[in-house]
Amino acid sequence: MRNDALEAAQHTCEVCSYAPSPIHGDPLTCHEVWHYDDKRGIATLAGLKMHCTKCDSAVHMGMAAAYGRLDLAITQLCKVNGIGPEEAEQLFATEKTLWRKRSKEKWRIAVAKPLLKRYPQLAALEMR
Repeated sequence: MRNDALEAAQHTCEVCSYAPSPIHGDPLTCHEVWHYDDKRGIATLAGLKMHCTKCDSAVHMGMAAAYGRLDLAITQLCKVNGIGPEEAEQLFATEKTLWRKRSKEKWRIAVAKPLLKRYPQLAALEMR
């Protein structure tokens, strides 16, 4: 699945368009895209998206903070969204609050139909 996502992204970050040098390996991460239905308690795996290291840290800012890289994640968030540091920090605080709330819930897992069609093995993830 990662190789399919990498090919679909043409070996570039789908957030900032960074294209790593083939000589230095492939530092792109295959990120899972989830959609949450908070009212029904369903988390749906909706797709896969390639991220460079910087963009992945901007998406996983809690982890970046835990590893002492929050400043770098904030900088990347500002760059890709065209916002200032204050707005980025407020966005991080808002999302962290939402993450804490969602982490307390018990989610049913679903997989989007197009992903199930392409990768039937993902049906094993679904919890009804």
